[in-house]
Amino acid sequence: DGHVAAVHKPAGIPVNGVQLKTLENALPRNLKPTKEADALDYPMPLHLLDAPTPGIVLVAKTNRAQVTMGQRFQQKQVTKRYQAVVVGQLPQLKGEVNEPIDRKPSTSRYELVETVPSKAYGHLSLVKLFPVTGRTHQLRIHMAHLGCPIVGDKQYSGDTEVLTGKGLMLCADQVSFHHPVTEKPLTIETAVPRKFTKYMEWESREG
Repeated sequence: DGHVAAVHKPAGIPVNGVQLKTLENALPRNLKPTKEADALDYPMPLHLLDAPTPGIVLVAKTNRAQVTMGQRFQQKQVTKRYQAVVVGQLPQLKGEVNEPIDRKPSTSRYELVETVPSKAYGHLSLVKLFPVTGRTHQLRIHMAHLGCPIVGDKQYSGDTEVLTGKGLMLCADQVSFHHPVTEKPLTIETAVPRKFTKYMEWESREG
């Protein structure tokens, strides 16, 4: 609308940075301009998403939206959900990881969706992930801490062999928040990449 937008960031594109090809640079050409009096000069992403991770990014179009949503992110009033394919079996159906990152308290919650046998890994699991805090690479680090690194994550997989060449199997697929002006509760979703389930189906047949 005129205050806030939700856009789908493709995998491999950073939200911002010195590169020419960023989500932030693409927004003015791809979002309808707002007619609100406090319009920003350019639409501004309200949060970050790792370059390898596809999914939803919220964008402010007005000063009011930028300030209000910025406060709500700080106060943890915006709920983000991710889905990922991870190596192995999680210790329980639902759980919480409390593992400091860079000496800062860090918390993530997880919910198991499905586990299948895998010839390559023993098992693969599809999980829903909910970051409570917002540290860099938090979900990737926390899944690796459980011994279940995300498929495709070479950086945090340690000695565990992970699939390469198909990208990081992590997607920001849902965000819930109250509209910064109307206060209407909103939940926005995007489809998880088909390759997640296709890869699990293929591995389960092989396993």
